[in-house]
Amino acid sequence: AIELDRYNRERRAIEDAVLQEALAQAESMQLAGGDTRYDPLLVSGEGWHPGVIGIAASRLKDRFQSPVCVVTIDPETGDAKGSGRSVPGLHLGDAIIAAKQAGFLTAGGGHAMAAGFSLSVDHLDAFRDFLLDWAEKHHPLQQRLPVLKLDAAIAVSGADMMLAEQLRLLAPFGAGHAEPRLVLLDARIAYRKIMGENHLRLTVQAGLNKGDSLTAVAFRVLDTPLGDALMADHNGAIHLAGRLKINHWQGRDSVQFQIEDAMLA
Repeated sequence: AIELDRYNRERRAIEDAVLQEALAQAESMQLAGGDTRYDPLLVSGEGWHPGVIGIAASRLKDRFQSPVCVVTIDPETGDAKGSGRSVPGLHLGDAIIAAKQAGFLTAGGGHAMAAGFSLSVDHLDAFRDFLLDWAEKHHPLQQRLPVLKLDAAIAVSGADMMLAEQLRLLAPFGAGHAEPRLVLLDARIAYRKIMGENHLRLTVQAGLNKGDSLTAVAFRVLDTPLGDALMADHNGAIHLAGRLKINHWQGRDSVQFQIEDAMLA
């Protein structure tokens, strides 16, 4: 167990280093891109560990709500390998296959939401341009705008263990059978605490009624618009969108709301 924990810590350190470099690159590209917020992003770096580029692509996709490809370059051979994650509205697998057929990639394939590929570093810029052109022709910007689908609206008092158990009976969840997403109406944030490096733990209440409260968490949100909204001191109510979970901790079960988005009521 000690050895596994050491390996996991090393993996997390590698993942974080790649993610921070990729994030800085993606942010600079979006700032320079003007009105291209939801266009595909392609970031690359020499020596990035190939085992974590898929995780980095997923994190960046969630951050920017755009298709993202992360590419690692072998500095000795000039060969590059990439992993991509997409958003609803752009079939990344089709884009990768089209790029391979056009001669930009040496190998590649995938499905709507994820893909992998290989190419020569000399073709990197051309492949980036191809992705932008392909997205514009096959998936207009309007199709790529992020949409948050909600299944039901409930009050804080309704987010109880009985409902969480009923929702859990609908599992397993996956493509074509998404986990229900709820919105907590007119909640008020009574307590905030930063967990780890960039997570938040909250206590939310039903209006001014302190008798109805619920624990909520938001992962990887600091320095994001969602994190700013949750940390802001405002007296008004807020609507919170997310998933109702059963949290197992130290032999006890409790209800927990995992926040995905928020807006002022």
